[in-house]
Amino acid sequence: MHLLRVDASIRRESSHSQAVADTFQRAWTGQHPDDDVTLHGLDANPLPYLTLDDLIASNTPVDQRTPEQRAAAGIATAVVDDVMAADVVLMAVPLYNWGTPALFKSWVDHVFNEVRVAGIEKPFAGRTGVLVSARGGCYQPGAPREGWDHVVPYLKHVLGEQLGFDMRVILIEFTLAGINPALAGFMEEAKQSLADAHVAAERLAGELAGSLAVNAAP
Repeated sequence: MHLLRVDASIRRESSHSQAVADTFQRAWTGQHPDDDVTLHGLDANPLPYLTLDDLIASNTPVDQRTPEQRAAAGIATAVVDDVMAADVVLMAVPLYNWGTPALFKSWVDHVFNEVRVAGIEKPFAGRTGVLVSARGGCYQPGAPREGWDHVVPYLKHVLGEQLGFDMRVILIEFTLAGINPALAGFMEEAKQSLADAHVAAERLAGELAGSLAVNAAP
């Protein structure tokens, strides 16, 4: 089994999404200590934004690419190689200003720009995607800002419906309860949400590690 982990938080030491992803990874490796784990911390090693040069490079036959185009295309190739090698892709993606962090959007853009993905229906079918998403408030049905979450619905669509991942989602809410005075009354909800997320991550990692190992057995 091979676990690919992609972290998109800019808060390296105090990220709630990364902390819950840590719990998932520990539970996963606890069952399969010899499994391969690949970690991409996008804040420490950001991918460049997609440009016209990248688009042209991906649409140019390999034997006709300039050295610059080979370098540009190589970024997406490396990203997709990692996904293709993985059984599970664990993604720690917080909600920033109601949307996906630019760090992770670049990752998604390079994936879609790769020749093995562009125009292909569900190229990652058979792989599981685990999305851990943290948000400062609450965007559940009935909340004052219901519908303002443009991370989970967007990524479930592009990663699940378009790329073919079997998507699982773990949410952490009210992470700003101790920072934003307007959310000060939700401290207990924040603590419970974080605790529930850690439990869900540990349980899901165990379930996936077990079920995938059984399916992979000869």
